[in-house]
Amino acid sequence: MKKFFSPEPVIFSVNGGTPEGKSATIANFKNAFSLGADAVFTTIGITSDGKLVAGSESDTGGFDRGVSGGMTLAELKQKSPASDLFPELNVILEEFPDGRFCFNLAGDNQHVAELFCDAVKKADATDRIMIGFAGGKIIGRIRRTFPGMATSFSIAGFLGFYMLFRSGLLYFFRNFKADAFITPESIGISHIGNQGLIKQAKEKGIHVFMLNVNEKNHVKRLVEIGADGFFTENLSVVMEALSDKHKTI
Repeated sequence: MKKFFSPEPVIFSVNGGTPEGKSATIANFKNAFSLGADAVFTTIGITSDGKLVAGSESDTGGFDRGVSGGMTLAELKQKSPASDLFPELNVILEEFPDGRFCFNLAGDNQHVAELFCDAVKKADATDRIMIGFAGGKIIGRIRRTFPGMATSFSIAGFLGFYMLFRSGLLYFFRNFKADAFITPESIGISHIGNQGLIKQAKEKGIHVFMLNVNEKNHVKRLVEIGADGFFTENLSVVMEALSDKHKTI
């Protein structure tokens, strides 16, 4: 098992981990860790002057696709409603030398992969990062550079895994490059968060993390079927649900 998963990161905060703290800021990350998050999830994009910065959909439309509107970091900050938006990746890693992060690397720009690898090397942060989502070119470069870094399936990779499960062929596949999959409980009419899929994934050493978990009943149901962790915008609710669950054991 890769070091990122030990101890198992049960709770991932989405940025600040509260309904009011959706923006990607150092202050919101600090708040998430203070509330008990095991790891912080945020999106990393690139500015027109080649800076890797954290952002969210609440900060600027299209950021999750790696689009900064052709703006430099200075221009982004100038147009931002708050001065602490868009912290640089190297600042985040320096500010939290022991903090674990799950990054969505937006776009599929090889330059993003190069800058990301440089920042991780400088901060010696390989073991405390998981790549949550990334394009094929980026994830391939990162896996070659950091074989020990935790990575999840790309969207296409996860869909392939799911189709193998639905077809009954998953049993015959042993080795996967990804260490985890991150998914909502349902996609359209497909119920992804089911006990059979989770069981088979875990038998193959793949960790299962569920998105958009913000209610106590949701947490308890997913714990029962074996999910390894949760991505939440409401840390207090998830932690309370887990505490209640432990009290009943």
